[in-house]
Amino acid sequence: MFHHSHLSLCNRRMRWLMRVIEMNSSPLRLASLVEGFGGVEEPMASLEVTGLTQDSRTVSSGSLFLAMPGITDGSDGRNYIDDAIARGAGAILFEAMGEDHRTALPVPAIAVTNLRAHAGAIASRYYQEPSARMMVIGVTGTNGKTTSLSLLSQAMTLLDRPCGQIGTLGSGFWGALHGGGLTTPDVVSLHRELAELLEAGAQCACVEVSSHALDQGRVDEVKFRAALFTNISHDHLDYHGSMEAYVKAKKSLFSRVGLEHVVVNLDDRYADEFLAEVDDQVALMTYGSEGDVRVVEAKPFESGLFVRLATPYGEMMFTSPLVGMINLPNLVGVAAMLLSLGYKPNQIEGALTKIEPIPGRMERIGRSANGAQVFVDFAHTPDALQKAINSLRELQSGSIWVVFGCGGDRDLGKRPLMGEVASALSDHIVVTSDNPRNEDPDEIIAQIVEGISSHQCVVLPDRGAAIDHAVHSAKEGDLVLVAGKGHESTQIIGSEALFFSDRLWIEQLLEGGA
Repeated sequence: MFHHSHLSLCNRRMRWLMRVIEMNSSPLRLASLVEGFGGVEEPMASLEVTGLTQDSRTVSSGSLFLAMPGITDGSDGRNYIDDAIARGAGAILFEAMGEDHRTALPVPAIAVTNLRAHAGAIASRYYQEPSARMMVIGVTGTNGKTTSLSLLSQAMTLLDRPCGQIGTLGSGFWGALHGGGLTTPDVVSLHRELAELLEAGAQCACVEVSSHALDQGRVDEVKFRAALFTNISHDHLDYHGSMEAYVKAKKSLFSRVGLEHVVVNLDDRYADEFLAEVDDQVALMTYGSEGDVRVVEAKPFESGLFVRLATPYGEMMFTSPLVGMINLPNLVGVAAMLLSLGYKPNQIEGALTKIEPIPGRMERIGRSANGAQVFVDFAHTPDALQKAINSLRELQSGSIWVVFGCGGDRDLGKRPLMGEVASALSDHIVVTSDNPRNEDPDEIIAQIVEGISSHQCVVLPDRGAAIDHAVHSAKEGDLVLVAGKGHESTQIIGSEALFFSDRLWIEQLLEGGA
């Protein structure tokens, strides 16, 4: 466990962070932010910029507002220029393509061609290149990003190198995370959060890097010094269109200038493509059955996982509080990265023994009145669901109940595949809703059910009712897996995000004697 003094320090740092930044940062001149791609003359050139954002709702007095068209949702930041000015924006940079938005504006406005491509440089300049002043580690892959990122940031902090994290669970130090939502925030927010971590005492930061972020330029001008690849499986094809395009986006992280350390999962079928991106001067460490770091022995038990590894520097043995074999590759990948960064096996053993489980990632919530154990996991791809169910199968001799759905307005192709996995590996299936968004939940469920060939399927669109049914029906020795949402605390129906937490719902259900 982490020392309370360390967590207290983290909390104090994060509470006072914005005030510290405001006190210690001197405003920058507009000319210095747009140098090289935006022409600006006096007196506009000397305008002091006191904030930077691409979201008009977060504009404060003196901010520079970046007004750009959206990429996928049809939105356009240029439509919110008036709102940004009303909130106190001191200047506007807007995408030059299309209508000239400078007409009769009361503040300086500069047209920039391909503004999105320059946003990273503007953000890095404004926040004084935070990524160049710390070790930034990028973690990418289809599954395991959040767990690997959180394990790595915890381990490095335990090894006396204060490490922050930015990803699905939020931004900050472990135990004091805030925000969250997007896997990788927009490029301005990302540089700001790196600056906040640096100001709060972080010596390094682990960043969860999604394929969308790489494709959309959300990590532009971030100077990654290390990168970890977990795996690739079917996901986000609604956006990328093909596995080839998806892999291309992911592997672009590994050819970035400035990388010093790369860790690759050699067991993944796309490993060779990622290895081909790595420069010869980069320190490369692999993990997997034929990797530099390999599993010699792994034993799952109800409250954790015993692991023994062979490495180029000798064997490592540790017992992790993470449950299930699904966490084994995450632990091995993190161990490989720590070895690559120069930590000794005994140091890594100590850290991985002390790390805390990750919320909503194969998290054991409790035991029902009938004696069934109930778990929550974020598994929302066919591969992740397969690994989650198999992990639970190794823990018990009773039946496995799986409650899951698929998100609306997302990859349609994986829906029947999720059904196939659940049908092949579980004993009882309850199909339900999972962020239907603008689609009909019944249609999403019907597409999932197409892949279910067995007879043990129950359909309950109301997610709470679906969880209730599984928990009440499961008997002693059974395991219930509620998959898909993990740590999330909302259910998105239409454009509205309604409060709903699998974890909290189950906790209340169990407390009520279910």
